[in-house]
Amino acid sequence: MARKPKSSRAKAIKRNKRKPKSTRAKALKRNKRKRIFKRLLITLCVLAVVGAASYEMYVEINKGYFDVRHIEVIGNEAVDSKAVRGICSSSEGTCIFIVDVNKMVADIESSIKVKSIRITRKFPDTLIVSIEESPVLCAVLTKDNVYYLNGDQKVMEKTDYLERTNVPVLSGLTGMDDENVGTVPILQPEWRSAMAFSILNKLNEDGRLSKISELNCTQNNSFKLITKNNVTIDVKDVDNFTANYEYISYVLDQNQSNMDIDLKNGKNPVVKSRAQ
Repeated sequence: MARKPKSSRAKAIKRNKRKPKSTRAKALKRNKRKRIFKRLLITLCVLAVVGAASYEMYVEINKGYFDVRHIEVIGNEAVDSKAVRGICSSSEGTCIFIVDVNKMVADIESSIKVKSIRITRKFPDTLIVSIEESPVLCAVLTKDNVYYLNGDQKVMEKTDYLERTNVPVLSGLTGMDDENVGTVPILQPEWRSAMAFSILNKLNEDGRLSKISELNCTQNNSFKLITKNNVTIDVKDVDNFTANYEYISYVLDQNQSNMDIDLKNGKNPVVKSRAQ
């Protein structure tokens, strides 16, 4: 019977067994030295690449390549982007790696009341301010400032001029002093203020607040809604407003314009058209 040829692996094992132990030990040491040298060479190459990259970055930093030049504001609809960039302007010209984003967030929150703010770096020279807005119900104007209030009458933002054209102005009340963001001013008279916010909150809940330009608390203790289509709607109080809400909704939804509507005497509106 013919003998099967031995495999190359078996032959190699047989040859190794024939070698003296000292020879095998030298071969193992030689292979170990080769592995160590190879690892050392790879490590040196990596260090050289990292060093070159670090030096290049150091040069670019000194040239101002990573200095902040742009501030982008995203996620905002009512909050003015220009106002946010103005608050963050002190970071311009500063290296993007050392900008104190926590301080920037605190500075924004001290001037504008929003739900959340997040600032991220976009290399090489841009900061991105992501804003999640808190809802604003109305604006109250004083001699020196404009205050934006939410449905709980809390000051959400304070500016020098009226920036939000999609927010109605609440007029005819007093008591707004030099308020800070986050405070709840006591508008006078309180009962009229409470009614005004009830009216505005109802319009906001139903998605019709954006159609209102102003809610005026009149000297006759009534309320005058002024729409963006130049319609005035007079109501006596909240109950009168609620009783006529279906008709008010119809007027707003139909985008009617240039009319004076008096609802103070119940459900029989007195309507006067105005020449355009």
